Amino acid sequence: MLFLYTPLVRHVLTPIEWDTKPNQRNSTLSMTEKERLESNDNSLNQMTAQIRYSQTIYSLERRFLL
Repeated sequence: MLFLYTPLVRHVLTPIEWDTKPNQRNSTLSMTEKERLESNDNSLNQMTAQIRYSQTIYSLERRFLL
């Protein structure tokens, strides 16, 4: 029982692990994160533009054939 208790107490009583919080983000984004977000926005805008274009072409072709 003592062998199980000592590693548990050592693990719990380390204050260094309490101070560090994993996955903590900074308030400012790095340049690579900004570029990645901008490229995602650009690709999303291009995709929506292509979808709108194909929808208008489909409706015009449908009117023409009917």
